Amino acid sequence: MNKDEVLIDFLKGLRVAINNATVYFKEHPYYINSVKALKQKIDALHHFMSPIQINVTPQSLFVDGRYWEKSSWFVELAQIFHYRKIKSICINKEVSVEELIEFLTKVALPAREILRQGGINRLLNQYPHPHILIDELDYSQLLTSEGEEVKDIWVYLFKEVAEKGIDHQIKELVDNFREIITKFKIKDLIEDEGVRKNLYNFLSYLNEKKKEDFIRCIQILFRYIGRHKDLTDKEINKMGLFFKDLNEKEFANLLWQEILDNEDFDILTLNLFIKLAGEEKNKEISSSLTQELSQKQGLSKNYETGKRIRDLLSEPRIKFISETYQHALRLILKHISFEEKIFFDRDLIKANYRLILLNLLNLEKDKQRIDLILERLLNEWTEISKERDLRYLKNLWGVLKKIKNEGFVDSTRFKDLDKRFCEFIENTVWEENLTPEFIYFVDSLDKISFDMDFYLDKIFVKKILTPYGLRLFLRFFSQDLTRFYQHLAQRRYEIEFLGRIIETLKMNDLPVSLEVLKYIFSISDKLIKVEVLKAMQELTQIDKEFLLSILDTKDIFLKKEALAILIKIDQIKDEIIKRFINIASPLGIRNKIILQNLEIIEELRLIEAID
Repeated sequence: MNKDEVLIDFLKGLRVAINNATVYFKEHPYYINSVKALKQKIDALHHFMSPIQINVTPQSLFVDGRYWEKSSWFVELAQIFHYRKIKSICINKEVSVEELIEFLTKVALPAREILRQGGINRLLNQYPHPHILIDELDYSQLLTSEGEEVKDIWVYLFKEVAEKGIDHQIKELVDNFREIITKFKIKDLIEDEGVRKNLYNFLSYLNEKKKEDFIRCIQILFRYIGRHKDLTDKEINKMGLFFKDLNEKEFANLLWQEILDNEDFDILTLNLFIKLAGEEKNKEISSSLTQELSQKQGLSKNYETGKRIRDLLSEPRIKFISETYQHALRLILKHISFEEKIFFDRDLIKANYRLILLNLLNLEKDKQRIDLILERLLNEWTEISKERDLRYLKNLWGVLKKIKNEGFVDSTRFKDLDKRFCEFIENTVWEENLTPEFIYFVDSLDKISFDMDFYLDKIFVKKILTPYGLRLFLRFFSQDLTRFYQHLAQRRYEIEFLGRIIETLKMNDLPVSLEVLKYIFSISDKLIKVEVLKAMQELTQIDKEFLLSILDTKDIFLKKEALAILIKIDQIKDEIIKRFINIASPLGIRNKIILQNLEIIEELRLIEAID
């Protein structure tokens, strides 16, 4: 095997060994055998690189000068290490099976447990001369991560800081509080008593020891809660725990900063504030707010704040707000002059102009006037497409389709605008991080402007792969994928590229996606075959015969993934399990296969197989 194949074999063996460490106890023969197999892979890899250095990012591994990130094997490994605060791992040639067992057993512990015991290095400090060297992350480096594990880590850190008061950890939490709090869903703060308690204890510690940091975090927390406008009174009462230690002046400062800085401050935000503060403090807070106002300089020219307050006071629901707050808001408004500023919003005027064109086009029946409107829209197209207002584009596209279906306009300009729209969509689908709304445009196209070569060049030459780009290609060229398959065959040894293709296919739940995955399976090695089968688990289409043929093979990994798909078919689930286990084994000649299948049944936790 070449270096890449040996490296992939090692990473795969590492993932299998960690998985076994989570399932089996240290002395279990199956676990020990998987670690011995991993040791052999490590020895083989040391012929190409010594020591073995693995650098960890939240979604990838950096090994041998390259990022390994497109296969789920690599992503899962990266996340396992990252959540356990591991920045890099260095494995020396002299590493023993016993040391590997200790390392893997500790890594397989829950992330919270590892942190509770002081980190992975402290757990492994029994080795005076370790052959596995680990560099640990700073906590702030976890900010790019997502998921339940990361939430648990931050909850633990809130608890640890409140109990121990470690200065550098306090600074990290305070400095990154805005990013940290967004790792939680609002329901975590509402429903999880443990989250609420530990966050409150952290804030309470800051209130007692570091008042400025406390005020800073409270402001961030209120802004985060205020983004959720549909909270019930019961839910708001639970949030009140975080604010119960604020005095009237601190509440007034909190409200003042929101009025001053929060562009989204509205009647619902004010109502949330009043409920969190408690009705009994209304008078004192309003009075404190008025005193705060008398000390502010330069308020007279704060036009944006004035506009927010004026809109607030003209809101019909203001009548339900305490008169003391209304009085304070009116007082603020008196200090702001609107005479010195002429409001002229060029962008708003242009947006209104385009909306007028859209409404006229939708209502117009006269062919000549439609032609004039289309001419104006063509003149505006460059700006329209640049601004990416998807709501406007969707409405415009709908109107154009309506006119097309009515069939009474045969305008060159209509065809030109239609073509511009298609080209815009076909060029935009290759951009990363498009919003989910963009799928409307991809699925609503009934023709495209570019030929197959344009798409093949994007995918195989420029290697630009996005879910919407591949989806558009598959929609319009699914009847003849010969050239597409030829390109795939030429790149069947490019593991990372094939992995990206597979990941992109599973995001497009189309019948043709299954066919392409089956073709990739037919030309690939075992590692990619496993990835193909995992991707098939994300699709609604299932090829029963194809999967049954895999169950008859001897490969335990392929059989496991194929079975995981087949058991989703309720009508044949029992039949498949029986077929998988009821294997004739005269004189024990097939005992190994039966034991393998039982291991798969156990891993998939198929309780239906008990009988």
